[in-house]
Amino acid sequence: MKENVQRGFIPVMLTPFKENGEIDLDGLTQITELYLQAGAKGLFANCQSSEMFQLSDEERLLIVRPTLKIADGKVPVVAVGNFGKTIADQADFIRKIYDTGVKAVIIVTGLIAGEDESDDVFDERIFELFNLTTNIPLGFYECPEPYKRLLTAAQLKKFVDTGRVIYHKDTCL
Repeated sequence: MKENVQRGFIPVMLTPFKENGEIDLDGLTQITELYLQAGAKGLFANCQSSEMFQLSDEERLLIVRPTLKIADGKVPVVAVGNFGKTIADQADFIRKIYDTGVKAVIIVTGLIAGEDESDDVFDERIFELFNLTTNIPLGFYECPEPYKRLLTAAQLKKFVDTGRVIYHKDTCL
């Protein structure tokens, strides 16, 4: 039996910094080129490994744009985008990240509802976010920060069935 499976890896991008704390764009170029030369099938820019929680919105956009430019359409690039205090704020930043040209915007599950809030509250907010970000392909990241919120199989299926969800990333915590 012949397997028809595309093999490769999708690295989570690191953000290199200069000694003064500024983002090292030359270093970002080098690491992005290294991943592409090594055969990456996609890139996950602006994630926990990118120090996304320590970056400003401007810096988050700053690391996504050159990654896209270097990838130059050779591989898809995804990036976390649901930053903001309210779902409306998160939707605004999702649109900003998507406007850079990423293939999909990734939602950190722990930023949608508090650890003490129910799955029903989470689901309600996800559908609100879907309505505010019409037609933008989305994904989920069960990031361990600010806390690791797991999706149930039923939730994930319900979200995937909308046609909006094309990506899921779990972590080992």
